[in-house]
Formats: sequence, C-alpha cells, structure tokens
Amino acid sequence: MVKFTVNDKEGGKRLKSVFFERYPNIPSGAFFRALRNRDVKINGTRTGDVAAILEAGDEVTVYVDARAAEEPEVRTVFENEYIVIAEKPQGLLSEPDANRPGEASLIELVRAQITNAENSEAQYELCHRLDRNTGGMIFISKKPGITAAVKEALNARYYKKIYTALVIGDARGILPPDGGWVFFKAQLRKDDSSSRVFVSERPSAGSREIITGLRFAGLSGIPGASRADNTRAALPLISRVEAMLVTGRTHQLRAHLAFLGYPIAGDGKYGSEAVNRLAGLKYQALWASRYEFDPDAAAVFAGKTIAGVPVASILPETVFESEPRFK
Repeated sequence: MVKFTVNDKEGGKRLKSVFFERYPNIPSGAFFRALRNRDVKINGTRTGDVAAILEAGDEVTVYVDARAAEEPEVRTVFENEYIVIAEKPQGLLSEPDANRPGEASLIELVRAQITNAENSEAQYELCHRLDRNTGGMIFISKKPGITAAVKEALNARYYKKIYTALVIGDARGILPPDGGWVFFKAQLRKDDSSSRVFVSERPSAGSREIITGLRFAGLSGIPGASRADNTRAALPLISRVEAMLVTGRTHQLRAHLAFLGYPIAGDGKYGSEAVNRLAGLKYQALWASRYEFDPDAAAVFAGKTIAGVPVASILPETVFESEPRFK
C-alpha cells in the first residue's frame, strides 16, 4: 500500500500522472490492476476512474502489491573509506522531500543498501544534488566531518563535471562536428514564483552570468524507440551532446540549451511538448556522466588535508564515468 497527500503543485492533475511522478518504479500494470479492482481511494472513497482529477489536500491510498514497490538497487561507481559515488536513476529524489512524503530517495537507499559489516559506522551525507528527473553520479561522504570540505572541492571544480544530453535538432548548427569544446556565455534570471529560470544575452535585474561548455558527440536515436519511430519524418533530428558546467546555476543546462535553440529531449519545462510526445521519454534526457580530475583547479588543494587526511586520498586524481540510462 502507498498513501500520500496531494500537494499544491499536483492539484489539478490526473490521478495517473501524479501516481507515476511519485512512484516511477512501480510497474504501470500494478497501478491499473488496483484501479480495475477499485483498490484506490481518494479521501476514503474507492474509485476506478483513471481520469480522476486530484485537488490539493486530497488523501490518496493505492493498494498495490508490496513486491511492485520494491526499491531500485543502488549502483555504485566508486567507493573508498571516505566517499561513495552512486548513480541516481532518473525519477528518484536525491534526498527526502517534504512535498513528496513516503517517496524514496537516493540517500535513504544508500543508507539502507550499502551499509554492511565493513562500513557499519558510515554516516552517509550528500555532497551535492541532482534534480529529481536528472540521472547520474552523486558524491556521498561516509564521514560527516568531511562533507563540507568535499562540497568545497566539488564547487571549486576539483573535477570537471560533464553531463550527457540528448537535444532536439542537429547541434552541429552551433558546434564543430569534430567534437571540440565551445563555451557559451549568457545571463540567467531565476523566477521563484514560477519555479523557472530565464536566459538572455544581456544582464537584467537579478540576472547572473552563466558559462556552459558544449561539444557535439554525434546524432542519436531515442532510447527504447523502434527504428521506424526514430526515422519517421515527424521526429526531428536528435543530437547527443556533452555539457560542462563552468558556472552552476539552477536549471542552467536545461535553460541554456533551450535558449541556444536545442532543448533537451523529454524536458517538459524548457523543451518542446510536441517533440516530447513523439519521443516518448518520461524524463529530460540529461545525465551526470563524467567527473574528470582537473590538476589546475585542484592545485589550490595541494598539500591540504581534510580531517587529517590528504585530499587526494579522499578524492582520487582520476576520471569517473557513468553510462546514461535514459528513460
């Protein structure tokens, strides 16, 4: 059984949409079976209406087989005595969200699944976050005393943080086909009232400079789509690009790519709804896929220690990679 209270952002949406946004790992068949059996309650009243519209404050209970709600297995890219680098699937929270009570998060899964006899005293803490619908690598400390220092190193670009994205259009329109990096500057303004950001060429009240590095990585099909779907005339070209954050602002990659004319496929906020429907992606095709040690940025940490341990012993001077699993 899963039970939740509809929040303000979910009010006005269909029951089906809210359910799968909250519980992306529960098979759709389990949900629709519960509907057919009228094992779904809204404010205590059973319903089988797949098109039911929810209002903020509604109490929803769905009786699904507990086996259908099994937690995803955490994949780790790297682990030492001090940190874990884990892969966050798309659709999973980085940490618990008060607006999504009962929904699983990466840090909770790490605490539940990775703790064992060898690291039973580990106290896992996030060193940074990813948007719920973005997948990829996240650094997690195993000792609270080093969390702030690891955050500082990551913010100082100790590693170059590189994302892989599928964007709508042929990105060779702005990027060299040989895969060379191009760095784009713009201004970004955050609008809290709409939970959006806006990008422009010139500064405006409240705007801040953003710098994004991009390089072309080839033309791509849509993951999971058939050859016919990928080649039909209605679906525009999709490019695979790599993106490097020089600055790190809210929604920077999503909004900057859209501003440049190449929105991320599957992005419901800054992309094309028409193309997204054709593509059939559940989430924006954005993945934190590589961390490259940068000797120049890391030079400021040379000889420094964290809790008496050399920085290089905590944060290895290497490259970490994760292959995107878009869905």
